[in-house]
Amino acid sequence: MSILARLPRIAVRPTTISVRSCRYYNNNAFSKFKSLEFVRFSPEIRDALNRKAPIVALESAVISHPDTTYGLPRPDNVEYAARAEQVVRKAGAIPATISIVNGIIYVGMLQAFFGPLSTLNSLKVSRRDLPYVLGMGRLSGGCTIAASMAIAEMAGIKVLATGGIGGVHQSASLMMDISADVGELGRTNVAVVCSGPRPYLDVGGTLEFLETRGVPVVTFGPSQDWGGGGSAVSPEPSQTEGLVEVTETMETMLPAFYSREGRFASPLVIEGAKEAAQIICMSPRPSCAKACS
Repeated sequence: MSILARLPRIAVRPTTISVRSCRYYNNNAFSKFKSLEFVRFSPEIRDALNRKAPIVALESAVISHPDTTYGLPRPDNVEYAARAEQVVRKAGAIPATISIVNGIIYVGMLQAFFGPLSTLNSLKVSRRDLPYVLGMGRLSGGCTIAASMAIAEMAGIKVLATGGIGGVHQSASLMMDISADVGELGRTNVAVVCSGPRPYLDVGGTLEFLETRGVPVVTFGPSQDWGGGGSAVSPEPSQTEGLVEVTETMETMLPAFYSREGRFASPLVIEGAKEAAQIICMSPRPSCAKACS
């Protein structure tokens, strides 16, 4: 069975609320970034940015690194990239896959490049690698979540979608092994829609790190009066035959990549895309991360 067949389905609820209509949106980033000689926008993305249409950025490291713990095996990696763009279009937005080919940043990479990018001797490009890959001039690479977020912000794109995010590793107390993804979430004003931290990480430590960096973690789930972190108990328990009846609200658990529910309760919960758009609109600094599945 293909790995893609085992991925959980993501329910996408279209909304009429546009992130670009909020008072914090600033299109000046695109006007400056598009003039750089090492940046190429696809005609569709350039037009969408000019008319302020909804755009969702997509990372490309999953394409460029098949048969590794990070990527998907061939040909699932290319199939995944194409299907991810289809899901974004079905939800009413325009996909912008971000990558670097021959020293040029592509925002809205053409699908014809997916195959070559997966077979080239390409790099996995994080934020720290951007100056090196661009400065050397002829290198190619798939952009991680961190690099894609940095480029998306410079391009004026407000939302990025991906699978599982990196986080605090189990060895972090000894080696300070913390993914650049979570550091970027606290630095870059781009919302990341994902399926939670990868389960082999220290998920509890990742949540603590994101809290320290001021990043709200929000999960789609049933309506609650408050976020996770424990069972909600009714403040006015009813009295029946001398026994106290306690009513508890089920917690919404943070997804764990391939699993719909992990072991940790979500700090915050929302019901739909409209609420997500409102949160993004009210988060000029720092950025807002949402784990959804």
